[in-house]
Amino acid sequence: MFKKKCERKHGSFIFVLFLFALLSNYEVSSARIDEPLSARQLKDGEMAIRFYDQGKYQEALSIFLKLKKQLPRNLDLLMNIGHCYDGLNDLDSAENFYRQAVKENILEIKVWS
Repeated sequence: MFKKKCERKHGSFIFVLFLFALLSNYEVSSARIDEPLSARQLKDGEMAIRFYDQGKYQEALSIFLKLKKQLPRNLDLLMNIGHCYDGLNDLDSAENFYRQAVKENILEIKVWS
């Protein structure tokens, strides 16, 4: 979605276990088609990532949540929102967005053969 995605800086053991268990038998399809982004959305997303990288999780979250209204199923966006909540130590909200990312993009995931 953006040139750089947010990287998780805070350890969330629950998230790691959840994601590992969920995706251990799956692979993400390389044929995934991202929603097209406008120049404004791209600029806003990059600004949110800069805020995130500076530890300004609330500012990043505000921008990501505004973008979510326009791109409600975007996997990268949902994951970045989860990362922001993780940075704010709101693990329930983080888990909610990680689950939503998987749920909304489950058709992009196929079982390994």
